[in-house]
Amino acid sequence: MCINQFIAIMDVRLGLVPMKVEAYINNDQLSPGRGVYSREEWGQRRLKGYNRAGENLIELSSDEKFLSRCFGLEFRKFITGVRLTKAYDFSSARHLMEIGCGEMITAYAVSLALPGVKLTALDYDPVIIKAMGRLPVLKHIEKKTMDINALTPACLSGIDVVFGVDVFYTLDDAQITDFFHCIKISRAKLIIASSQIIGPLRYFSFHFKNFLKKTRDSSYVKMEKKGLIRGHGWKRSIGHYQRLAGLCGLKARLIDTPSLETWHADTYSFILVE
Repeated sequence: MCINQFIAIMDVRLGLVPMKVEAYINNDQLSPGRGVYSREEWGQRRLKGYNRAGENLIELSSDEKFLSRCFGLEFRKFITGVRLTKAYDFSSARHLMEIGCGEMITAYAVSLALPGVKLTALDYDPVIIKAMGRLPVLKHIEKKTMDINALTPACLSGIDVVFGVDVFYTLDDAQITDFFHCIKISRAKLIIASSQIIGPLRYFSFHFKNFLKKTRDSSYVKMEKKGLIRGHGWKRSIGHYQRLAGLCGLKARLIDTPSLETWHADTYSFILVE
């Protein structure tokens, strides 16, 4: 354990005031541009290979390669799924839904921990849904191509718990509020798993570092002009999610943060919205 890990966890817990800053991808060579990635861009990135954080979809073409990724490069997503099943009481749940499932690593972990529960995995990128649909190891998970912004209360009928891993940070406040309204009407529970939750320390650190980059780093300014510094979402505090939930007649609360021992591998905190 180091002091940075302790500070990071405490910062998340101290974020009781609404705070929000942009999340960036630096030197984005695969999909230069601005704003949140579109469905087409995600498909292109996955076909070409992720920038630093992934591999070409050819590397996910078999169960063996998928499991290698689960317990290798993306192990923290698997750990997140395991932690999720321990942070919330799923004993009465019969049907779960993951939104923005991506490679389904978290969904896979959840399905192993809760074998008697039906699990539906959604993603708006047909490329990844098709690729994961070919893997026998994931055959027990129902898969659908659907945009979170197109979900209605009717789509959530019969769903007990909805969860998403690092998907809500890509939505603007209006989109999150719309989804919270769906949760309210459907009466499903929502668990937001995010590595993009900030507190006061990281909020002020972001603004200070951003000021230094824009005033003293000429290479950063040049990359920004070329569209290689891409703002692709928003980091928010617990307080910000609580404010948005309150607008919809819901409550949001922090139910778990990574342990100090696993912070290096697992940076996801969980927020329950109900």
